[in-house]
Amino acid sequence: MDQLGDATTYTLTGDVQVYKGRRYLLISMYSVNRAADNVMPMQ
Repeated sequence: MDQLGDATTYTLTGDVQVYKGRRYLLISMYSVNRAADNVMPMQ
């Protein structure tokens, strides 16, 4: 995934757990958002 660059975005799903007063996201699934999926206005 290094070849995708810094502008790459991801969609994450998972559970938020609290441990010793801090919140942690336990990721259950992720997907890489493609640039073609971003809708741009035609103006």
